[in-house]
Parts: sequence; C-alpha cells; structure tokens
Amino acid sequence: DITVLDSLPPTNKSLDWVTSTTAAEIAVPADAWTDWDAKTQKFITVGELGPMIEDAKTQQAAYDAKLAEEQPKLDAKAAELAAAVKKFDADALKGVVTDLAASLKELNGQETDVETILSSEDAVATIDGVVAELNATAPALTPEEKVKKVADFALSYVTITKFDANLAALAARSVGTAKVKSVVTYPDLANVKWHDGSAFSVADIVMGLIMTFDRSKTDSAIYDEASVPNFDSFMETFKGVKIVSTSPLVVEYYTDLTQPDAELMAVSLWPNYGYGESSWDMIAVANKAEAAGALAYSSDKATAATIEQTSFNGGPSLDILSKELDAAAGESYIPYAPTMGTYVTADEAKARYENLKAFYGEHKHFWVGTGPYMLDKVFLTEKSLTLKNFADYPDLSNRWSGFGEPKLPDVTLDGAGAVKIGAEATFDVNVTFKGEAYAADGIKEVKYLVYNAKGEVVTKGLATLDVDGHYVVTLGADVTSKLETGSNKIEVAVIPISVAVPTFISFEFVTTP
Repeated sequence: DITVLDSLPPTNKSLDWVTSTTAAEIAVPADAWTDWDAKTQKFITVGELGPMIEDAKTQQAAYDAKLAEEQPKLDAKAAELAAAVKKFDADALKGVVTDLAASLKELNGQETDVETILSSEDAVATIDGVVAELNATAPALTPEEKVKKVADFALSYVTITKFDANLAALAARSVGTAKVKSVVTYPDLANVKWHDGSAFSVADIVMGLIMTFDRSKTDSAIYDEASVPNFDSFMETFKGVKIVSTSPLVVEYYTDLTQPDAELMAVSLWPNYGYGESSWDMIAVANKAEAAGALAYSSDKATAATIEQTSFNGGPSLDILSKELDAAAGESYIPYAPTMGTYVTADEAKARYENLKAFYGEHKHFWVGTGPYMLDKVFLTEKSLTLKNFADYPDLSNRWSGFGEPKLPDVTLDGAGAVKIGAEATFDVNVTFKGEAYAADGIKEVKYLVYNAKGEVVTKGLATLDVDGHYVVTLGADVTSKLETGSNKIEVAVIPISVAVPTFISFEFVTTP
C-alpha cells in the first residue's frame, strides 16, 4: 500500500498487487527506526532522534557564531604576516604558516602540528610550486595580490577546526514527516527456506536493515569508509522504518524518495546486500572475519589493509569463513545482540550455523539464497559452475507465466468511409489479444488524433469504452465542420498497461459537402 503526498505529481499504478492513495500529510511514527547507534548496537527511533537533532542544531549555531567571530581575525593575521614577506622562498612561506599557527593557538587554543604538516612530501612539493609561481609572476602582481596569494597558502594549512561532520549531518535532518509511506505485507513467509534448509525469519530482514547502517558508522567494528558516500546519499531521503507485525510480516517504510510508479516505491527490506540475498547467519560469519581484520567486503578496504576481499564462493576467503563459522556455532553467536536478540534465540542461532556448516561441507561454498535454483559446485579455475533445482522453493513454475509473452493488443479501426461536413461521425476501435476481447482494466488509454487533408491535427482526445475490447470515437459536428472536402485521417493509439509499446492504427475517410 503506497501513500504519496497529494501535493506531488500523480502516481502511476499498473498491477493489482499495489494500491496507491494520497494524503495531505504523512507523519512518521515516533517509534519508527530512523538511525543506528553502532556503540549500543540499537536502532534510534524518530522520537529519540528529535531532541538529538535540536541539540545538534544548537551546537552548530554556537559554532557558527564562534566562527563568524574568529575567522575574520585569523584572516587578518594571515594578511598581516603575508605582508611582511619580502622574499619568496620556502623558509619565508613556512615561517608564515608557523606564525599563523601560533596566532590560532592564542586565538582559541587550537593546536596545529606545523612541523609534521610542513615536512610531508606533498607539502614540500606544494611549497616549491608556490614559490616558483610567486617568483615568476611577482613583477606583474600588485602588492595586494601578492599578500593574498601568501595568505591563502598559509590558510590552507592553518584552519579553524571544522564543525563535526556527524553533528552537521544530524542538524540537517528532518524526520517528522515524509513524502511517501510504503506498507508491505508478506502473507506466506513461513513457506520460504534458505538453500541450507533454514527457515526464513524476520531476523533476516532486521540484519539486512542493520547492515544498511552499521558499515558506515565509525564506531562499528566493520566500519568501511568506502560505504559512506552511498550511505550519505541514502540518508538524504530516508525517514524511518517500522516493523508493525511479524506474523504476518508487515513493514512500514517512510521516505522522501519518489518515483513515477507506485510499484517502484514499494520497499520490502528483503535482505539483498548489493550482490544478492544472504541469510543473517552468513553475514554474521563474514562480519566476524572483517572485525578480526582477516577479510573486507569492499575492494578499497581490502587493498588498503592488504587482506582478502570477502568471497562466499571461492578463494582463500572460504577457509577464513569456515573457521569463523565454527567459532560462531560454538558460542551460539547472535550478532548485534541488543537488537537481533529480540528476533533470534541462542538455540535458533546454533541451528542456523549447523545448517550452514552442513551446506558448506557438501557444496564447498557459502553462497546461500532462497531462489528456485541453488549453487551446487563452483570451479574457479575452469570458470564454470553447476546449479540445482531447489525443491523447497515455494512458487510454482507458472506463477509468472503471465509475463512470459507480451500482451501486445491487436487493434482494428472501422467507420464510415464518407462523412458529411458538419455531421456527427463515429468510429469503432476493437482491441483483442489472441482472438479474445482485451480486458479494459489492462488498457491504460485509447487515444485518437484527427488530421485534415493538409496533414494538420484538427482534434485529439480519448475514445469511450463501450465493453471490454470495444471503444468508440465520436466526432461531433463541431469537429467535422472544421474539415474541408477531401481525404482525412483518424489515428488511434492503444496503450496497454503490461507492456511499454502502444499499438497504432489509422483509418482514412473522405468528407463531402
């Protein structure tokens, strides 16, 4: 069920598994999860975050006021020091930086490790470049321009500490309302099994949601700065999520991210990690390996730390994951226990790990999903693999057969071959598929255009539905009176819902006095 603000453009809806409504306002519940505390390993609710946002705003306002007072003083001191430079060489520029750092410490107590900064290879190269540029351009520069160049150089190394980025992001958040509310209901999750025989559970959903946040939090044991840009983009529109019920599973999701189609705004929280779906226990084992510094999900982190990138289906990762799996099974490990402990017990955790161990023992990989085919064997050297039918897959093979063949409509258009100018004229549009009338609820629109003898559009509009498969175009006297004696054309476009390609047909008729 999708609800969108009524102030937004109309939303399209194509299929009957989704309903679409509008509302003047969409309030995010106070108990909806809106952020994650990696230290406590608990979600932060909208109600809890509200005061934190206000506190961050207060801190930022105080910082901005202090910056407005201190920055002009630091800028003036930089200009004063730059004006005293008579000879452009490395020692002179370093001296300006050193003196400016001392002035900043006097101004607000902030320490700057000038020696370390200026001794770096990048700084040495930069100083040499600035010196060369200044000496080359000095004759053409005004005194003010020279001062500005030296001052800007010094200010690039001696800066007032920036406001905390996390607090700034928090101060910018607004979580009380949303543009879209998605409510997804799963009627039959009890029938879903993982390829290792474990039953799908709400814990799989919760683990997926935790991982959306945890890797991008600096307090996390698996923090990865490579994940932060995508996370920041996600947080620009995310407002909150709430598990309303676990049997059946009902998930409310609030966001400012809109789409033209209601189907695209349905958010299920299915545990897909960017490469495919994964069970919570599989992720828990990989997280343990990453926290231990043995593996890394991203290539960036793996390269920087000179460790293996996590692979669930081959390579050195498998031995590492196997050892962590044994450890997890031995302690009935529940990851992120302060949150996950609500959705999984120690006995359930142990059973999950034992199933995963048995699967690994048979198939020699950890690629476990829920789909109709399971990965049986992987041969990295030969670059081949084998798939097997998954007998416990719940959906019958014909569930999606309705999408196997595009329902492109067959259309005929008929009417009077001769029309008197100023008289009413009707045309019949018949729409079928495989000889049967095309259901009206499968047709988005039947449009028509009328062209005169010069090829100019005289009128356009929508055909009127008579019964399934039959539409009527009526040209009133006001339309035909605009036509001249001669040949004219009516063109009809039938636009079905289930396929993106409209069907066009045209019919020529003559007008007589």
